[in-house]
Amino acid sequence: MVSKYYISEQIEAAQERLAILEQQAKSAGEGSVLPGVQVEALAELSIVLEELQVAEEELRQQNEELMATRQMVEMERQRYQDLFNFAPDGYLVTDPQGIIREANRVATILFQVPQEFLVGKPLLVFVAPEDRRTLSTELMALRVEGRVQGWEIRLQPREAPPFHAAITVAAKRNSEGRLVGLRWLIRDISEHKRADEVLQESEAFNRAILSSLGAHIAVLDQDGTIVAINEAWERFAYQNSHPVAARTGVGMNYLEVCRQAQGELADEARQALAGIEAVLKGSQPHFSLEYSCHSPSEKRWFLLNVTPLSKSGDGAVISHQEITKQKLMEEEKVQLFEAVSQQSEQLRALTGRLAEVQELERKRLTQELHDQVGRNLTALGLNLNIIGAELAETELEGSAIRTRLNDSLALVEQTTESIRDVMADLRPPVLDDYGLVATLRWYGDLLASRADFSITVRGEEPAPRLNPPLENALFRITQEALTNVVKHAQATQVTVTVEADNETVRLVIADDGIGFEAAHSAQIGGRQSWGLLTMTERAEAVGGRCWIESIPGGGTRVIAKVPRGTVGEPSTG
Repeated sequence: MVSKYYISEQIEAAQERLAILEQQAKSAGEGSVLPGVQVEALAELSIVLEELQVAEEELRQQNEELMATRQMVEMERQRYQDLFNFAPDGYLVTDPQGIIREANRVATILFQVPQEFLVGKPLLVFVAPEDRRTLSTELMALRVEGRVQGWEIRLQPREAPPFHAAITVAAKRNSEGRLVGLRWLIRDISEHKRADEVLQESEAFNRAILSSLGAHIAVLDQDGTIVAINEAWERFAYQNSHPVAARTGVGMNYLEVCRQAQGELADEARQALAGIEAVLKGSQPHFSLEYSCHSPSEKRWFLLNVTPLSKSGDGAVISHQEITKQKLMEEEKVQLFEAVSQQSEQLRALTGRLAEVQELERKRLTQELHDQVGRNLTALGLNLNIIGAELAETELEGSAIRTRLNDSLALVEQTTESIRDVMADLRPPVLDDYGLVATLRWYGDLLASRADFSITVRGEEPAPRLNPPLENALFRITQEALTNVVKHAQATQVTVTVEADNETVRLVIADDGIGFEAAHSAQIGGRQSWGLLTMTERAEAVGGRCWIESIPGGGTRVIAKVPRGTVGEPSTG
């Protein structure tokens, strides 16, 4: 190729020679005559040189434009080559039969074959044997239809396990429309497939968990559309043919179902709708609703629970747990409680009646001892005293008969004193005559005279006076508590306190004894006879209650609290 610089040099040389010829023609003088042909030739040569110079300038410009175009083409080719080689996916160029003509860097990595050895190889040898027929079929369709196609196959690298790949193929045609090659995009989707498998396993695991649950469970998206249900939900809908449950399958909007509920379910559906919407909006962390859903053959109750699917508000999980057994048990418990309450009232009435009968029997025995035995003992004592006076006037004053008589008089006095004590225990007369506090002081003095501890009674006689059953119950509780102090407490001081207002009477018997574990009173030595049940029954018989407070080494308190009730007339005699 002739250089542009060489052409310029030749034009400059021709112009110099032409200038010399013209100078020689001028120097020949006026007397010489040049042939006309030479003059014309010089003129034409000058014109040709000028045109040649213009053409040379145009040629130079075209050459510069061509060089710039070549540089641009080279840059584009290099950019294409870089894109081709350093693309994140594998790229191949093959002929129509699938013979590899070009391969980028990623393709060589995927097939684990150097680029120089990859070119010229059929692509089919790098396809897993079980997918080769699929590839051949798809290539035939591509040649016929000529459109871009994509599919998934497994590729087989050299000396490596096969991997899943997504392939996209486009046909390359010339200006005449004839197929001249194929362009391949190959993407390794093994991680994606593994992620899909993990996701599918997770979904299967979640479905298995949902299906294993006995509750009817549905998953809602943030708009309230059901996206998943478990077998229990689906089974309930079809087995019961419930008008609401039958319209709550996947794809249905649960909120709309609640809005359209009518009849006996309308009120509960509105409550459920408000609760579900609150959970979906995030204004409420949880919602529960207990409702009935009776069938023609049986009564049924369910518990609706709604919890958010996630903190980001992606939806909610709804569960309907059948609680029929629990409800029936609750109804049975209520019935049993009512029956027990009735029996407790009956027992309380019987206990009160028993206490009343006991008091009447004690009163009768006291009266009988006073009227019969006491009178007889008094008469016997008088008779013995008369006999003693008569003996004093006889010779038998110092005999054994006098000794026997004195022993009999002493025995009568002891028996009379014992009868008085028995009468006091059975029914102290002071309780009928003076009231509760006076009786407690009298009984405290009597017991303290026999025991090794002191007894202090605090409180004033309630005014108006308590009714007889209440006085009897509180006295007997005190009597039993003090008896147990004597037996077990090892106390030095006992305080009995009576407090009364317009509504209640509170009785406290406190000692400074050894105490005990109240929760295990029946197991602690000698404590079985504390008689809590008896004292409790006496308090309950008058509508109150009685309990014990005690700690080891800290003494014991017996507390009775009873309603004051109707004020009765104090009994006399």
